[in-house]
Amino acid sequence: MAIAVAAGLSCCAEDYDGQLEIPGESNKIDIIAPEYSMLYEVIRVGNKNVASGTDMTIDYGDGTVETVKSGLYGYHRYTRPGNYVIKVSAPTYEASQAGIEVGEALGLNERTKIFADPDNKKILIVAHRAHTSNKNVAENSLAAIDDAIAAHADVIETDVVATSDGVLCISHDGSELDEDGNRVYIGSTPWAVVKNIRLRDREGNLTDQTIPSFEDFLRHGRGRIYFTIDKMDNVPDRYEAYRIVEKLGMTQGVFFYGDKCVPSVWDFNVLAHGGKWLGTPGDYAGQNLWEHYCQASYWPGGGNDVASAFSAGLPVFVNMLHVLTPSIPEYEIDEDQVDELLRRFPRVSYIQTDCPAELDAYLRHLGRR
Repeated sequence: MAIAVAAGLSCCAEDYDGQLEIPGESNKIDIIAPEYSMLYEVIRVGNKNVASGTDMTIDYGDGTVETVKSGLYGYHRYTRPGNYVIKVSAPTYEASQAGIEVGEALGLNERTKIFADPDNKKILIVAHRAHTSNKNVAENSLAAIDDAIAAHADVIETDVVATSDGVLCISHDGSELDEDGNRVYIGSTPWAVVKNIRLRDREGNLTDQTIPSFEDFLRHGRGRIYFTIDKMDNVPDRYEAYRIVEKLGMTQGVFFYGDKCVPSVWDFNVLAHGGKWLGTPGDYAGQNLWEHYCQASYWPGGGNDVASAFSAGLPVFVNMLHVLTPSIPEYEIDEDQVDELLRRFPRVSYIQTDCPAELDAYLRHLGRR
């Protein structure tokens, strides 16, 4: 719990009376703080280069002040979006500060609590490859993120692959056409080449968008939309993806999807979120079920059996995609199909689509948004 500290107890370097030893190289506090936070996400702020046992004052910039011992973390939740300055000080030391951006979106730990309510009717919309019905925007591009957000998507589904020199970047198929129409395979090509490949829109026309790195892709949508990362089981070093998400302060903004990654991500960070194909409650033992999902698919006249997930309160993520069957339109919503999906999956939590704006409009009409 944060402890209010009177202003008179906070000292600065000029108050040093010679009684405490200052490290020889520098007496400036090294602050450890994320650059970003979701609303109500628990962040932690640490410090280094301070003598053991020293009382530290952490001012989070929103009126909350906390005291901790050196070497220990302070913990805080921001309840309003904005840009704040975190300041860490201690007697005889030069104070440090770091800026933090707090986005408008709730962290997944808070946002997904609606799925713990058996009477919840709200559905979150997932933009497949960041698609919308706009064919002129290249899939999995930074521009596609902006377009998906404008189309009222809640989550972006994307795919991560590694270049030949280990840089994680975004591509669905693991290959792209260069400007001359030659196919470039990302796994056998260095990042210096891959990052300059111009992406084509969904009609095959070259755009000004290039293949984004995994880090740049996430950073571009940070605080504005959630992400679910597909094909995690195919990444040679899954832990590099986990490290990037943590570095960006996006643990509460990302789902990791894959049968192998779900248990391994919790070894890295127990607060991470995961999804599995036809996952069961047992896959999430010890976790809050509503913070994760079981993925399944709908097709006209059928769909996967996820009764055990529904009965246990594990959210279900349903694909309604043209790539599954041509009878599902790619650039529009068939309202009869949505109605059938809702009958087949009455407590669906997430629907993945290629046209989020159109699905949003219809779900609002049904009172499901």
